[in-house]
Amino acid sequence: MMESWTAKALLAGYQCVLAWIGYDRLWRVPVQNGSLLAIGRVAKTGRFANGSPLIRRYTGVAALDRRLATAVVFYTDLVDPSNDSAERNRLLLVQVHSTMQATAFCMLAATRRGPSLPAVQLLIPAAWGMINQFWGAAFVYPLYLAIDSGSALLPLNQDAVPALLLSACIGALIPLALLYPAYAPSCSAELRQRSIALYRLAPIAFVVMHLGLEQITPAFFRATSVPPAAPYLAAGLLAAAAHVYSVSAALVRGGRKLLALVFWPEGPSAKRPAAMVPDAAHLFLWYDLAVIAPSFFVRAYTILLPVAAPLLGVEPLALALLLFAATVVLGPAPVLCFAYAARTTIY
Repeated sequence: MMESWTAKALLAGYQCVLAWIGYDRLWRVPVQNGSLLAIGRVAKTGRFANGSPLIRRYTGVAALDRRLATAVVFYTDLVDPSNDSAERNRLLLVQVHSTMQATAFCMLAATRRGPSLPAVQLLIPAAWGMINQFWGAAFVYPLYLAIDSGSALLPLNQDAVPALLLSACIGALIPLALLYPAYAPSCSAELRQRSIALYRLAPIAFVVMHLGLEQITPAFFRATSVPPAAPYLAAGLLAAAAHVYSVSAALVRGGRKLLALVFWPEGPSAKRPAAMVPDAAHLFLWYDLAVIAPSFFVRAYTILLPVAAPLLGVEPLALALLLFAATVVLGPAPVLCFAYAARTTIY
């Protein structure tokens, strides 16, 4: 028991350190490089660097609209297909937001374990999702994993599995609300900004959608007709497809140079004041990936380690190497999803 609690404490400490690093990278660096000041300037003046106006009304709730405006300033140039850096921006957006959606699914599934399915538990993934929207994945996801150390040890409630499978598949489309403007030159500036603002509320919409699916799926699916691993496999495969698309599209369209611009950005520079905000936003999202990867790697390793030999036939070192290779090839979120799927098969 002592070893078990010691291991849990060490793993929680590891995730907390990553959360601290993530917070530092997301919120201290922008102060140092001046990008936070540039974002504040746009929010104050109501004008972007190219002269286009900032829309301030999105929901009709003044307090919420003020909060959403910062996200609109942050993302507007990033999803503008007319920008010189549009290609690298949208490829990273696909990567990051597919990763976030798959992670949101894992958070949701963590509350559908055990003998009962109280709807109030869905407030947990909704709350974590909203915190992530405003504080950043590099800070929030490791913090979540530090707190949630035991959900993988419980089997999914079989009655929830069909709804979870549908949520994994339909939920993968939610990032399109943000990605559509980045791929649609005809998208108006007003629609672009409203899409960004309303996407901030996606975690709530995702949870509400799942709650509705739990109510209607019993009429169409037998609970035992869907394997418990299927929802995790679906979420992982969809996130892996997005990762492969981001990497392959970068290589095809711009070779290693574009790949480096997407996944190894230089960040904002005072020499490019007009690009200060989108460059800072790109770096912010890259920090998300850079911290999420080691966070998810360790969680996947700890989930699979007890079953690696009997289920996968691999030793601990081989498991670590396999997970590292999978993270590079498939992305961090699929590795986490597939680890949950593998663990689910042994209950």
